[in-house]
Amino acid sequence: WEDGYSKFLTGKRVFILSDNDEPGRKHAQQVANSVYPYAAATVIVELPDLPEKGDVSDYLATHSKEDLIAEVRKGKRFRPAEVATDGDKFFVPAMRLAVTVPDEWDWMIKGVIPFGWNGFIVADPKSLKSFSLIDMLLHLSLGKNWLGFEVPRKVRTAILAREDYWGLTAKRIKHFIKGMWREGITTPQDCGFLDTGGMFVNTREQEATWYLDNAADVSDLIRRLKERKIEFLAMDVFRVLFHGEENDSREMQQVLDQAQRIRTEVGCGIVIVHHARKDIAGDIFQRARGTSAIHGFMEFGIGITTDNPDDERSAWIRKMEFLSKAGREPDPIHIRSEDGQDDGGWIRLARTEYAKPKRRTKPADVVASANLPYRED
Repeated sequence: WEDGYSKFLTGKRVFILSDNDEPGRKHAQQVANSVYPYAAATVIVELPDLPEKGDVSDYLATHSKEDLIAEVRKGKRFRPAEVATDGDKFFVPAMRLAVTVPDEWDWMIKGVIPFGWNGFIVADPKSLKSFSLIDMLLHLSLGKNWLGFEVPRKVRTAILAREDYWGLTAKRIKHFIKGMWREGITTPQDCGFLDTGGMFVNTREQEATWYLDNAADVSDLIRRLKERKIEFLAMDVFRVLFHGEENDSREMQQVLDQAQRIRTEVGCGIVIVHHARKDIAGDIFQRARGTSAIHGFMEFGIGITTDNPDDERSAWIRKMEFLSKAGREPDPIHIRSEDGQDDGGWIRLARTEYAKPKRRTKPADVVASANLPYRED
């Protein structure tokens, strides 16, 4: 390794896979010291179960790529000795801070949610908020594109489904899996991955009570999330997760501080499902019930409203909007719930051309499957 190579890694996250012998470990330290001034993060990964002098090729001979990714994600950031012993860490040089982030966001759902971010799904009543959440988590867990948005890889997810009867949550999961199977989106291997822990679920059947403002509950959850290497946690719905008053700024900040603690200690992103106020009109995100503390927590947002509430419920079309601190948000999309009944169903993109106030008795037909880019046939 030559020091001149390191400048080409400016702003990148660098993972160094050490050989299992003393020369290999020394070489890993040399490379780490060299790239540290340039890289957004530098991590030395010492793989388990290696023979003497073994390397990553030996590891992959008996482990999957998912195992390797998991080991890489467990690695701790490297800090040179002279930096690690520096007692004054209050200020850092501006360039040092600038290179700690990559040039491009690490997208979990491209254009919508980066890895490790906090956000809310804010929705009107009966607007598919829980339905959409489960649909999104299944697509993430299986690494399938969601409503036309790219999902770059499989994501280990978990959901605290605390509002609805547990059987309803189970029914929804089965409903979506059967629908995705019927559409050819999933395979037997996909379902096997879910069965071994690609997506975890907690309902009131598993735990009668759980609250964000209970420190013991939060500590127990952090332990379980770490054990299962969860990358994205969903909470449904916000109001049943705490005892306090949602319009009290101080109480809400304390509750959200506990959610922030989960993200910090686990390293996962978090999405919380929340209701919108019905007594005011306007931007869906500004109508989120509660205080400004919610907006401070919201690094991304997904808003869901019903476009045609005067039509029959089976014909309802929902508008999904996006909010992001990562830059320009995607344009809104329209979705509908496709009910395949015993064969299973899913959420699809829909095209709407309403000429209000004229009543429309039947919505426009679906034009794209949930795992394909939007197009008009």
